Amino acid sequence: MGSYLHEKDKCIKTMRQNTLRLLLWYSERLENEVFLMHVGLAILVGYTLYFLYPLEFPWSWMVPITIAIFLYYYAKGLVRKKLSQMVRTAAKDFSEKPSFKSKTTEELIEAIDIEILSAIRDNGGDYIKFMPDLALTFDTDEVVAGLGKLTSLEKVKAYTDKIVLTAEGMEILSTPPVSLSYTIPPDLAERIVKVKLLMKSQDFGSAIDEVNKLFEYLLRNEFKKKYQDDYETEWNTLRKNQSVKRDFSKASLGELLSACRQVRILKRGDFFENLILAFLKIRVPGKHETEEVVVAEENAQTALDLAQSFLRHWYR
Repeated sequence: MGSYLHEKDKCIKTMRQNTLRLLLWYSERLENEVFLMHVGLAILVGYTLYFLYPLEFPWSWMVPITIAIFLYYYAKGLVRKKLSQMVRTAAKDFSEKPSFKSKTTEELIEAIDIEILSAIRDNGGDYIKFMPDLALTFDTDEVVAGLGKLTSLEKVKAYTDKIVLTAEGMEILSTPPVSLSYTIPPDLAERIVKVKLLMKSQDFGSAIDEVNKLFEYLLRNEFKKKYQDDYETEWNTLRKNQSVKRDFSKASLGELLSACRQVRILKRGDFFENLILAFLKIRVPGKHETEEVVVAEENAQTALDLAQSFLRHWYR
């Protein structure tokens, strides 16, 4: 059953790739070979009508030329519509399962995204103008996935006939290339996206939980990175000293913070520890001296800002 589903998914993916290649081929040659094909069609229809239904000039040519022009622009509309559907599907897929292939900026932008945004700006956002140009440099699936990602992140807005840059997208393009720093690891960028998507759906409690998981994931990775294959031995030593209580894989953020302080991954009172402590006041308000009632959305936004600030400075 599993192999059948795998083959089915593989077949669907292949069909989608072939359809995309065909559409991009059609788009790339629309002003040349395809136009000549329609001119040839007009001539063929003209001669056919001349022998089957003799018409006087100019009707003998106006009818086929009108048909050819209609088919030409109708085909262009169909191509645009199909490409826009593929972009929307890619945006939905990214929202359900965020994925990055390389390090990103703090705005979650990869190097390929700059090329895509620039192509949209330079070609007016017309699918059949900018997508074939991008396909000459990048893999076609990569282009569609990138457009879907940018749509999901609201850097662009996809319509049936074209894609337009949003204010955020234009701001990214206005940033000097030397100022763009690709430092955020893909796995952490994916977690930030999850938080943003949860906030977009107004699930603020889950957004805060995701930020908590992000900090736990980051501190676990840093602990592993420091001790490599001996990380479990070092962790068990901390457990014997009663510095932590749970197993490494089940440790809470508070325990991970304490452990990282003791092994000097973090320093007491430094910028990074203060960011996590500030988050913990949001995460578990009942354990801290505060009677301030804060709206859930503000809590979630603050948690996100703290996580992004941590990543921005940690991965400089």
